[in-house]
Amino acid sequence: MADVGPQIEGHSGGDKDQTRRPAHPSEQVLITRSGAETRVAVVAGTELQELHLTRSERPTRVGDIVIGRVVKILPGMQAAFVEVGFERPGFLHANDIEPRRFEADGAAATPQDIRKLVHEGQTLLVQINKDPISSKGARLTTNLTLPARWLVLTPFAGHVGISQRITDETERERLRALVAQAREQQGAGEHGFIVRTAAEGASAAALVADMQQLLAAWNDIRARPHDTGAAPDPGTVVWEELPVHVRVLRDLLLPEQARVVIDDAETHAAVRRFAADVVPALAPRIELHTDRRPLFDAYDIEAQIEAALKPTVSLPSGGYLVIEQTEAMITVDVNTGGFVGVDNLEDTVFRTNLEAARALPRQLRLRNLGGLIVVDFIDMLVDEHRQQLVAALNEALRGDTVKVRASDLSQFGLVELSRKRTRESLNQQLCEPCDRCGGTGLVKRPEIVAFEALRGLAREVRTLPAGGRVRLSAGPAVLDYLAGAGADHLRAAAERAGCSVELTARADARPDFYELAGRPDG
Repeated sequence: MADVGPQIEGHSGGDKDQTRRPAHPSEQVLITRSGAETRVAVVAGTELQELHLTRSERPTRVGDIVIGRVVKILPGMQAAFVEVGFERPGFLHANDIEPRRFEADGAAATPQDIRKLVHEGQTLLVQINKDPISSKGARLTTNLTLPARWLVLTPFAGHVGISQRITDETERERLRALVAQAREQQGAGEHGFIVRTAAEGASAAALVADMQQLLAAWNDIRARPHDTGAAPDPGTVVWEELPVHVRVLRDLLLPEQARVVIDDAETHAAVRRFAADVVPALAPRIELHTDRRPLFDAYDIEAQIEAALKPTVSLPSGGYLVIEQTEAMITVDVNTGGFVGVDNLEDTVFRTNLEAARALPRQLRLRNLGGLIVVDFIDMLVDEHRQQLVAALNEALRGDTVKVRASDLSQFGLVELSRKRTRESLNQQLCEPCDRCGGTGLVKRPEIVAFEALRGLAREVRTLPAGGRVRLSAGPAVLDYLAGAGADHLRAAAERAGCSVELTARADARPDFYELAGRPDG
């Protein structure tokens, strides 16, 4: 695995620059490590804002640069499946293929039809943009990026870019000129660089040092596929993202934030070393938790994690949100609940909607919800209220470290959000589908399953001689119905079928389970 030194920042899910959200004056980062699990909580005041976790058996691979091998071309989708060491191949779209990408054979391609960009059996370097999620494979790109503290190296793009969050034109021009000059001095004119938001006010020496480190890392990456003299196996890592506790410190923590508290001595030492190199002002505020009470219990984090797994979110005035996650999208329904207001309906609805708009972004971050998100606000009649609602939502979304786009409020009170998804949601990381309901959250009523079984009885007896017997196995609730309120229906069905029915309880059966089996006479 590539070791590029503690000063080099890993890739953060494809974004060229992290959002610099306003720091809460009492914001803290809590890091707890237990065995093979590491959990990182970002807390503002007493509220959990974000939770990042990793386990040794399910590590995140976002940002890693690995060897990939093309296993199948999909012309109809302009994409390819690429083996990268996961259970299923990753997905590489033609738009994510850099025409001057570095390949194991040193060749280059011209961007056009996917069949002219890659071919089956080809080996190439890819970066993981999204972990495998549910039934979908990892999302891959050959547009490689290497971020550091001030700069991001884009090896195949030859331009210098400046973060849009640096708004002062004089500063933008100063940074552009410094990076362009340094690039020429380093003989790296064919490579591109993006100046991160954190570089505002950075010195020329700091930018040059960053550039040198990035170029050294890139040269190391280019050399590694040829180290062994043979084609490396798919999934071989040539550049690895930082561990979660260091990555969060790098991407989320600002010097003006309060402190970092860690309950593991080894992790505490590693984080302090990283901070001393990258954010020296933070090093004195990185503390070791020595209290016997577990760190997350001391800050009431465990209870907030449990609440984040539930679909309902209470609002201050008595309203609530209902957040439902499906394969295609996330839906959020806003309800007034027990809030009846004091003046009129419009004011009641407006206040509930405003509370929902301010609460929702935190829930998206905390639950790590991504993709298409549809929010159904309560209908409002006053145009000014509608405008204020959209403004409040956009203001609250500014605090998100992940790219989010929001539509205007539609005539039906809907707002569509698009939030970048790089890893599984909190529910997907901590839960699995219910073996009783199959993950639907619903099960058929016992009487419905009973009637399905009786309809199946008519089909089953066709294979038996007249007067045969059938064993009906089902869960206790279904059999209770057939022996009680449904006894007449069972008797009539058996008479029509010309057979006798034996009921057998299965205590471990799913609520919608039943089984019919013919039994010989005697």
